[in-house]
Amino acid sequence: MDLSYRSKFKRGLRSHWIIDNEEKVGIIIIHDISDTIPLFDIRLDTSYRGKGYGVKTLLWLQDYLFGVETGQLLGDQRHR
Repeated sequence: MDLSYRSKFKRGLRSHWIIDNEEKVGIIIIHDISDTIPLFDIRLDTSYRGKGYGVKTLLWLQDYLFGVETGQLLGDQRHR
């Protein structure tokens, strides 16, 4: 399983297709991206559930939101 993510951006909202072998298997929608506590929605096609896609997607989402290098929430422009 080698997942990739294709993005679409809208003010305060980001959506990413979850893609495996050029096939869309699900979508992630992140709401209130500039908030310190953004909400997210992961939707997987029924045939891909229970096969580890959700776990891999949550790990990707963690890196995407918090940044591996910066440790800062994406969209959070405040100094700490």
